[in-house]
Amino acid sequence: MQQNIKSSRNTFFYFFVSCCFLIHSILSIQLGYFKGWGGDEWFSYRDFTWMGLPFSVLTKFQIKILGPLTRDNFLYFKTQGLFWLGVLFLVLALVYKKSKNKNTKSLIIYLVLFLSLNPFVIELNQFFRYYSLSLVTCFLIYFYNASNKNLFEQNRLKFYAFLILSPFIH
Repeated sequence: MQQNIKSSRNTFFYFFVSCCFLIHSILSIQLGYFKGWGGDEWFSYRDFTWMGLPFSVLTKFQIKILGPLTRDNFLYFKTQGLFWLGVLFLVLALVYKKSKNKNTKSLIIYLVLFLSLNPFVIELNQFFRYYSLSLVTCFLIYFYNASNKNLFEQNRLKFYAFLILSPFIH
């Protein structure tokens, strides 16, 4: 009986996360249609940067698959922000599943809802997609540090590795 309740809660949570992501995607794509391509988007399209390396690699992959930017395909380039948000939601779902702490689970539910409906995050995913990658890495590092109860002395090499790698992530 207890197992069925836990399973139904997890199923409900995954349904909740999926619905929130779908709602965010619809709002984000509508905004993308409303506002065209411009501003910082040219920089992220044309220039390969070592800072935000995963973003630059994915952008080059999109250019290879989709071809050059046109009026007909610009929205596909804007979906990279949704990709990073999807990665973040996947990470939050994994942390939710592994966590036994009710406060952590409540925080994750709040974060999913907040990130899905927040107008700033919706605009961020459309026009400043590299910040979506930064958002993902910040939450990854936060939940890694929060779940790791060991002292800094025992994990300082991991913290130094994060510090060295952080310019390449965001």
